[in-house]
Amino acid sequence: MNIFLKILSIPIMAAMLAFVFLGGVVQLTEGYHPLNPLIDTQHPEGYTIEKFDQVKIGDTKGQVYTLLGMPLYTTTESGITTLHYTGDGKLLNTYGEGPGRSYGDFAWYRSSVSFDKSNKVVSIDKGWSHD
Repeated sequence: MNIFLKILSIPIMAAMLAFVFLGGVVQLTEGYHPLNPLIDTQHPEGYTIEKFDQVKIGDTKGQVYTLLGMPLYTTTESGITTLHYTGDGKLLNTYGEGPGRSYGDFAWYRSSVSFDKSNKVVSIDKGWSHD
């Protein structure tokens, strides 16, 4: 009986280990990656969250360009121009062979700056997006 329990414990332990591993992978989907927080954030070369945090309401567009460089893309709506410095990297769908391909899709850090018609910063959007 004792040997039977020892033999039976091997597949049970393997099933438990697989369940814990798969549960961890599912839990990390669209979660924050603690070892590489920007793993799923597309951004221009030289971009850092620390630099972006230096932008303030009232700064000019020239000051923002000097600090952060060119954005990934720009949108304009109702006289408000928004510079988008980050985007969702979509590791699974976009990069195929990218650094996080085996991990899945993670949260990404969004950061954009909006200007009025006088080219002054009127709003700053930043934070983690879990989509």
